[in-house]
Amino acid sequence: MRTKYMTERHRASTPKLTANMNHYVPVLLWLKENSSLNEKISVPILTNNQAYTCADEMNIYMLFDFIEGDTIGDQTLTSHQVKQLAQIISELHAYGEDISIDTDAI
Repeated sequence: MRTKYMTERHRASTPKLTANMNHYVPVLLWLKENSSLNEKISVPILTNNQAYTCADEMNIYMLFDFIEGDTIGDQTLTSHQVKQLAQIISELHAYGEDISIDTDAI
């Protein structure tokens, strides 16, 4: 099952949300292919043209695999969720020079 993320072009926050996308997404794709985070992170599904997004006059779209579960939102994390988050952050900090993609922008 797929789910889409959409942001409206006319929103004031859209330029900020999309400005560094070309820096972040390659790192996410690298982590999915080269780390134990592959089952713990969501990366966009590339278009037929290998782009991260597609757009029309009104919106910018990204397509992701559906992640079953509830959005955390304003809820307090459970102790299990805190441990999972700590493990993910620890894994992220283990990579540095190993990432073969330019990370200077992030």
